Amino acid sequence: MSQGMVMCAGNDENTAVEIMRPAEGSKIGDRVQLKGNPANGEEFPQEFQPILNPKRKLDKKMLEYLRTNDQTESTFNTNYRLVTSAGPIKSKTLANVNIS
Repeated sequence: MSQGMVMCAGNDENTAVEIMRPAEGSKIGDRVQLKGNPANGEEFPQEFQPILNPKRKLDKKMLEYLRTNDQTESTFNTNYRLVTSAGPIKSKTLANVNIS
């Protein structure tokens, strides 16, 4: 069973691809939050969830909205940054490209 997801930033020509990395100091198991969360502005709970509902298939719906911004940070719908408690999830050099 899957224990996570690898996200990569890549340009339209697929000539440059980089793994998205969490901020230094992030810990294994840190929950990724949407900074400026559109869900009433509240953070997602940090409690461990032993089983997530695999039937929801949210990853496929979300992928088209994931991009890096000018500072190579991962964003959702361009307005919300993906962060851990230690800071943003970033590409090393790729700005304003899709994440998959």
